[in-house]
Amino acid sequence: MSPDAVEIQAPARRPRSSLVLPLSLALNAVLLAWVAHGSGAIQRYLGDGVSLVLANDTATALASLTLDYPGGSFKLPELPAGKGVGTSIPLPGEFEADLSFKDASGEARSRTVRIRPIGDLLVVIHVLPAAPTDAAEANGGEADGEAVPSPAPRVIVAYQGENTNP
Repeated sequence: MSPDAVEIQAPARRPRSSLVLPLSLALNAVLLAWVAHGSGAIQRYLGDGVSLVLANDTATALASLTLDYPGGSFKLPELPAGKGVGTSIPLPGEFEADLSFKDASGEARSRTVRIRPIGDLLVVIHVLPAAPTDAAEANGGEADGEAVPSPAPRVIVAYQGENTNP
C-alpha cells in the first residue's frame, strides 16, 4: 500500500435480529390503521362534520341570517316564516357558533349557540317567537305609558333522529 492511500472500512452491519422489532411494530401499526379505516372506527371517532338545519319558527321572515362557526360561515339573505334550510358544517366534535339575523322590525339580533353533535342525529337550530312579557300583555304593549322594547326571539338547539318506531 502506498503512503498516500487511505484505507476505507465498511460500516459494521447490524445483526438482522435488531431490525425485526422495528419492522414488526411498523407493520402492526399499518395493519391496525387499515382495519380501523375499513371498519369505520376512525370515522365514528373523528366524525365527518355536522348536518344542521336552521329553522324559522316565527311568524315573520328573518333577514341577513348568518351562522359563523370556527373556520367558516353560512349566510342566507332571508329565511321565510315557518321554513328551514339545511347545511353541512365540516367540523367534527363540539363547537360554538354565532347566529345573527334581523327580525321583522329590522332590529339586529345575535346569539351564541353550542353545537354538540350526537352520533348521526341532525342538529336543528330553532328561532322561536319571543315569550310575551307580563307587563306588555297587561297594558296592551305598553308598560307605565312607555313602549316596551320588543323582546328578542328565542334560539334553541335541538336534535332529531330517524324514527325507528313502527
